[in-house]
Amino acid sequence: MDPPTPTRLKLQKTVGLSIDWSDGKSSTFTIVQLRAKCPCALCKDSREKQQKSRLTVLSSGGFDGPMVVTKAEQVGGYALKLTFADGHDTGIYSWQYLRELGELG
Repeated sequence: MDPPTPTRLKLQKTVGLSIDWSDGKSSTFTIVQLRAKCPCALCKDSREKQQKSRLTVLSSGGFDGPMVVTKAEQVGGYALKLTFADGHDTGIYSWQYLRELGELG
């Protein structure tokens, strides 16, 4: 059986991302959730270090404006690349990764 794929993407750059999947399920993410769960190596490493230390320090990275998506691009037929207002743009959100995040609630 093929993994579910998006049948509809609705990105509201100041609000969030909604995805309807080929198996009839839906996922919804806020922009803040997407930024916090960025799958790039740097962000993933930072999350893992925070989990190990049991101390969560949220860094603004010098950015103090509202978190919004400034650009979105489809990557091939398998992912979405988002650029955020803080300039971060290295995360590629595969359909599989977004589905897994949606399942976690």
